[in-house]
Amino acid sequence: MYNKRLVIVNKFRFVTFLLVLILLFALLLNNLLSVVVASNTDSEYKQIHVKEGDTIWDIAKLNNPEGDDVREVVYKIKKINNISNEWIEAGDILKIPRN
Repeated sequence: MYNKRLVIVNKFRFVTFLLVLILLFALLLNNLLSVVVASNTDSEYKQIHVKEGDTIWDIAKLNNPEGDDVREVVYKIKKINNISNEWIEAGDILKIPRN
């Protein structure tokens, strides 16, 4: 039987190789997890197409079947959609939290 031992000739290259390998594995794992998280978060929201004359307050009232405080629903809508004020335009698509 032929037994051959592996000898590390250059420790720096070996450690660099291991670090690159670990980094690639971490990036791959991160991408896989972000796809799973993104698919889960999309199911937590429904999309509303803003029509002429719609306001965030009206949309919050219509999409509040549990009777929560409308101010909290408006806050959630603004936070989810990264809106800093109440101005929305016709044609915008808003994510609304599902209850």
